[in-house]
Amino acid sequence: VNYHLILSEGGGKIKKQNISLDDISTIIYTSGTSGKPKGVTLNHKSLIHNLFASLKIIEDFKIDNERFISFLPLSHSYERMAGLYFPLLIGAEIYFCSSLDKLMNEIKEIKPTIFSGVPRLFENIFKKIKSQTNNVGFFKRIILRVCFKNFEDNQRSKLNKCLSQIFIFLFLKSAVRKVFGGKIKALISGGAALSPKIGLFFNKIGLTLLQGYGQTEAAPLISCNTKYLNNPMTVGFPVKGVEIKISSDGEILVKGSNVMTGYWKNKRLTSQTIKKKWLHTGDLGFLDSKGRLVINGRKKDLIVTSGGDNISVQKIETKLSEQIEIEQAVVYGDNKPFLIALLVVKDPNNKNKYTELVQNINTSLNSLERIRKFLLLRENFTYENGLLTQTLKVKREKVYENYKEEIEKLYK
Repeated sequence: VNYHLILSEGGGKIKKQNISLDDISTIIYTSGTSGKPKGVTLNHKSLIHNLFASLKIIEDFKIDNERFISFLPLSHSYERMAGLYFPLLIGAEIYFCSSLDKLMNEIKEIKPTIFSGVPRLFENIFKKIKSQTNNVGFFKRIILRVCFKNFEDNQRSKLNKCLSQIFIFLFLKSAVRKVFGGKIKALISGGAALSPKIGLFFNKIGLTLLQGYGQTEAAPLISCNTKYLNNPMTVGFPVKGVEIKISSDGEILVKGSNVMTGYWKNKRLTSQTIKKKWLHTGDLGFLDSKGRLVINGRKKDLIVTSGGDNISVQKIETKLSEQIEIEQAVVYGDNKPFLIALLVVKDPNNKNKYTELVQNINTSLNSLERIRKFLLLRENFTYENGLLTQTLKVKREKVYENYKEEIEKLYK
């Protein structure tokens, strides 16, 4: 209907709606990374709780005329909250990205002040910067390698650390700020686990990156780091009004006004997920000595080998995907004698290079976690080919179905 026509009609009586905080505000479907999507019912109270919890985190950055770029689907709870509702709460400008292919160019044009993204995006930026160390002059290449060595080695001498900080200030900080348009105050990562190494990289070059944790079932924010208490090894403290406890089997349980009322038309699953007001997240983790939450896996992604050993693959996949030579990585081994990996790479014909790379990663893993065999793939997992969700998380079951024959051959 034409907007001007609605205005010209006017005069009619409008029935006033009485809306309470407990009324349903929205039903958001989960992304379905490990099964069928579920309709999460959220009331107004859940969303309002999340908004003001987010405000508490961001107020350290002195909010004033902020601008955001929204590029993930608004059907996803993370983008709905971080890319739409929260900017509206603080009176910020919101620009909508025309397509993911144009995102990095449009970021430079828009110059956002607060940028929320998913780990895959920050991972790609990190890899691109690191790979460019081979494409610059000799002097600059040496400097950049010193900087990256500093990020990865906390045992270095004070002189090396001091030199690294100078090089970072002179070369890296301004370059990376330009990638985000030059006006950025805060980067926020959510939607999936971010490698601590990548979080440390952005923070050490002076760009505050806050990693948070949430679920659609919690509207979605559960915990987040803050500007002055930021530790990329964790996903921060529980946000205001949220309680977290760890069950006897290591599962993260959450209680608060942010928790959903239930799954749409699925009482059985609701009763299995919310018990005595505690949301059973399905994620595994622990609280560190300061009360910050550390995620170390997901129950559904636990691999039980044929020898009966439980292995969380998240850590292994993170170590693999951190490598600039590896685009994406998925690890399998359920009911099998050892673990294998599917690696998406640019140069699948050079198996020797990846054998050496995997062997090097294996030295940092225990004997059960080590990758014994791997498959090199050229085609990326994407949303278009059905192997990624809209927030760029791998659909493990779909990937397995796609490469079932090749995976089984690795075990023969």
